[in-house]
This record gives sequence, C-alpha cells and structure tokens, in this order.
Amino acid sequence: MLTVTSFTAALLALMFVALTWNVVQSRFRVEAVFGDGGDDLLNRAIRAHGNFAEYVPLFLILLALQELAGVSSFLLVLQGVALLAARGMHAYSLLKVEVANPKRVRYRIYAMRTQLGLLVTGAVILLAMLLL
Repeated sequence: MLTVTSFTAALLALMFVALTWNVVQSRFRVEAVFGDGGDDLLNRAIRAHGNFAEYVPLFLILLALQELAGVSSFLLVLQGVALLAARGMHAYSLLKVEVANPKRVRYRIYAMRTQLGLLVTGAVILLAMLLL
C-alpha cells in the first residue's frame, strides 16, 4: 500500500471538502446557483476550490509514483507536509487575509512558489530515477 500517499491524499481530501463546503455556503448566501453572482467572496471561494482541484491531483500522482519507485518515506512525508501547508496558506490568504487587505498577497505567492517547487521536485526525482 502507498502509505504516505494515502495518508496525504486523505488529509487533502478533507481540505477539499472544506473548500467545497465554503463554496456551497457562499452560493446560498449570495443565492447564486451558477457563477459568482458578482460577489467577490464567492469568487474567492470558487477560485480557492478550483486552484486546489487544479494542482493537487498532479502532486498526488507524482507522490504516488515516487513512493512506488522507492523514494524514502522521509522525503515523501516532507513533500506531503509542505503541500498541506502550502494549500492551507493559499486558501487562508485568498479567503481571509486578502479580503481584509487585497494588496497582501505574499502568503499566496509563498504558497504557489512552494506548490510549484514541489511539482518540479517530484518531476525531477522521477526523471532522475528513470535516467540513472
């Protein structure tokens, strides 16, 4: 069993459900069945949810392939923890920090850099294992 990937996927699934629920609640608040109804908070909720859905699956695929290839559990756990932190920071920044002050995007920038760095790391590890 892919223990590290499974544990990471389970935690990320719970985070995804929380982001989904936030969109549902925001839709009820605005009474918008489709789209964002012109509401900034609903738009932010939709984008936090959508961004998560866009990036997390590829990360989990890379993590699972690394685990299957025998990458150390320590390195896998480190990547999983980093992604959980980055996704949490991204959502928190988009949904809370930037609502109070739209110019405070640094947390979201850190989160995206971390996330993209993890995708590059996973890809490089896999390529190195294939080529060496």
